[in-house]
Amino acid sequence: MLRSMFSQKKRIDEGLLLETMQAIEAYRAFIRKQKDQGRTSRPYSLDRLELHIHGFERALDELEQSKYACEQSGAAIGGKRNLEEMNASEWDHYRRHVYFYKNAFIRVFSILDKLGHIMNQVLDLKTERVKSRFSYFTVLRQMHDKKTLPELETRLYQLKNNHQEALSKLRSQRNMEIHSLNAEMADDVKNAGSSDDDGLTPVENIKANMNDLSSCYEMVCRTLLLTFTFLKSKRIC
Repeated sequence: MLRSMFSQKKRIDEGLLLETMQAIEAYRAFIRKQKDQGRTSRPYSLDRLELHIHGFERALDELEQSKYACEQSGAAIGGKRNLEEMNASEWDHYRRHVYFYKNAFIRVFSILDKLGHIMNQVLDLKTERVKSRFSYFTVLRQMHDKKTLPELETRLYQLKNNHQEALSKLRSQRNMEIHSLNAEMADDVKNAGSSDDDGLTPVENIKANMNDLSSCYEMVCRTLLLTFTFLKSKRIC
């Protein structure tokens, strides 16, 4: 959808994205099979679970599109490092870069937290007894503490650690964006306090933004791929 903004053809899924989408759909098909066989003794609806799993396909698609639009918009700025150096067109591209960057990092943690709630449900972790409003990372700690599926927990924890630096940066920015009364004002204050000696206003470090976002995007894909492949292989739903 967003590729049309840059006169590009519709995306063809491939590589890690394709593998992840296939893993989500395979787990969804497994749930449907359980429903068809009448295995409904769980304390939750398999219809609702299937709907939630299907939602991961849409969410991952939207994350990838936001990442793409963020990258393309940033590339159109031509390496300008200060607002005053930009013409009107570059300024528009820069604003789009920032918009899609924020949109993407919010989706990173939205997907992870939704996955955490699914894992808490199907693995009966009862994380809500530890923390009423819990995140994916809380669920991961709960898996470790309860020694639930250690072969899965260990690999998920390693994935988190492999991308910890980028996750920490985006998590901090997400918290500012979500919880600050005026995140844009905070950005203005930050920029005002970091002007160059010549009085020019520095812009976002686009290369660093994309490195962090790409790292977290990969972490999300690999986490979903690993989790849904494992749950299906163990026939857990």
